[in-house]
Amino acid sequence: MEELKLADYLEEDVEDAEISQWYKKPGELFSAEEAVLEILIGKSETEICLGKAGKLEEIICEEGEIVGINDPIAKISQV
Repeated sequence: MEELKLADYLEEDVEDAEISQWYKKPGELFSAEEAVLEILIGKSETEICLGKAGKLEEIICEEGEIVGINDPIAKISQV
């Protein structure tokens, strides 16, 4: 199991983002091309695709929370 952090998917100049919507619930599988969540940076919404298939194990940060890009927001596992 690994921690999901936005830093792995965003540019370096971004410091934080708001979790807009989780597309998956804990226990659900996702494909490499499938968006797992949507975030809000300023006024821009961005979908986050992880680029690998897996399973969302646990959501740490809920919708509406503002998180630092190095903060763990979820736990995922590969399948």
